[in-house]
Amino acid sequence: QAGRVAGPGGAAPVAGTGLLMGQVIDAVSGQPVPEAIVSIGGGAARGAAAGQPPRVIVDGQGRFLFRDLPAGSFTLNATKTGYFGGTSGQRSPNGPSRPVGLGDGERLGDVTLRLWPYGSISGTVLDDTNAPVAGIDAELLRRSASNGHWQWVNVGSATTDDRGAYRFGSVTPGNYVVGARSSGVQGEQ
Repeated sequence: QAGRVAGPGGAAPVAGTGLLMGQVIDAVSGQPVPEAIVSIGGGAARGAAAGQPPRVIVDGQGRFLFRDLPAGSFTLNATKTGYFGGTSGQRSPNGPSRPVGLGDGERLGDVTLRLWPYGSISGTVLDDTNAPVAGIDAELLRRSASNGHWQWVNVGSATTDDRGAYRFGSVTPGNYVVGARSSGVQGEQ
């Protein structure tokens, strides 16, 4: 059974007769994402205490349900560890969101919230003899536009382990470069 609306501290949302049902899916595989949390903002949040939107935990098939909603415009947002995105109307990882309009007594049963899994970038730093180098600071740089010019912005750092390996997790789609440097490396003499 899909979750029910519950406001923080038991506060009831504004009463109505509308219903929003849908599913949270992995945008890459198309499979349901169980145990994601879906929150609703807009018309239903007006009665919630402390400004916290009502939220539900989806079932094993990624399904959710918000009932007794007044007419209005609602923003839905799904979250789960290891994923990003999840806002109503979002069709691409960095795409815009759109609210869901609900008329008085209307029942919408086909709302799909897409979550994208984070990626990772990993590798090994080797010296000129192909031996792994430990303790090197690796930096993850993302290509970004600023004032009409492309630039590389540092979005993460990691230190290589005893095998010379580094790893960056929670990486969103984009163009990246990994650079490595060490203050302990001396120039040729």
